[in-house]
Amino acid sequence: MQRRHEMIPSQPMGRSMHVWCYGHWGAPLLVFPSAAGFAHEWDA
Repeated sequence: MQRRHEMIPSQPMGRSMHVWCYGHWGAPLLVFPSAAGFAHEWDA
């Protein structure tokens, strides 16, 4: 499985946001981390 990390700038938050992309085909799925979680907590 392909895994890619990107940093996307966010003006409202005043910082860059971490985005992890998994896979290379299929329907996209947007997942939000838990309140105390990290962007990579879905990494198995």
